[in-house]
Amino acid sequence: MPRLLALIPCQKAMIDSQDNLPSAIGFINGIQIGWNPNVPIPADAAAPMKWGIVSSWKGEEEDKGKEFEQKLQLVMPDGSIKIDAVFEFHMRERNHHTAIAVENFPFSSAGITLLKTYWREKGQEKWTYAGEYPLDVEINFSLSPPLVPA
Repeated sequence: MPRLLALIPCQKAMIDSQDNLPSAIGFINGIQIGWNPNVPIPADAAAPMKWGIVSSWKGEEEDKGKEFEQKLQLVMPDGSIKIDAVFEFHMRERNHHTAIAVENFPFSSAGITLLKTYWREKGQEKWTYAGEYPLDVEINFSLSPPLVPA
């Protein structure tokens, strides 16, 4: 069974095409979002921010050649899920890395937002929890909306 070695939200995520090694540039521990105090935060609020997610997996010998799926979720402080995406990967070697680009950062309120990941063998129904990364979301209620990755 694959074991999660790293789950890293970052400003830029990539996999080198030559050696298949991942790079996570500018780790993100949280973000500060500027918001007009006179405007309620809509349910589909998202900060205009390009960011990425790097995952690194270690498989067992029997995992080589198998197809797996990885689920990524962005869970808001109130428990609602704003990102719920599934990606397929083929465990060709004992190590596998993924790099995912994300266009916006959804938010609902200030507090700890969790980036969670799960895995399953392709064709199976049950997801196995692999890990999470807490992101501290701060909302600065001001008239100008600066966005600062933290």
